[in-house]
Amino acid sequence: MKHILRFGFGALGLALALGLAACGGAGASTSAGGSPQPLSFKCVSAAVAHPIDTESVTIACTVTNAPSAASSFTLNYAVVDASGVSHPLPVTCKATLTHGAGVCTKTYNLPVPLANAKIVVTGSLFPDHQALGPVTPTKVPPTNLPTPPANLTPIP
Repeated sequence: MKHILRFGFGALGLALALGLAACGGAGASTSAGGSPQPLSFKCVSAAVAHPIDTESVTIACTVTNAPSAASSFTLNYAVVDASGVSHPLPVTCKATLTHGAGVCTKTYNLPVPLANAKIVVTGSLFPDHQALGPVTPTKVPPTNLPTPPANLTPIP
């Protein structure tokens, strides 16, 4: 599902400042060898330009090594303008976790100034509400976005 978001930032101009995705949260799962693996939360974003000053920005986030009690996660997205003000994007992303891992992908149609601004992703594991992020997605070409395994589906 695509969402159209329009802001009247005009000449403010927004910072183009996407950095490397960072690991976030606290928690661990155990690998086959018995050593704890830290919870990992990383996001990437890819933009596709449209002819009329908009871009489709797809944000794909991956959770790995989530605690065994975690069954799903929810993510929230925001665009941070040049003055540092955060503008939440509508509609969260919800996904299931299987064996401590899951992928959540959301696409937004944004006007070019917002599409080039800093995006911040935060979220929570469920049912314990353990925090994920904040992370800034790494920009990648559209062909490099992760996709969920066939047996995982987003939560409506």
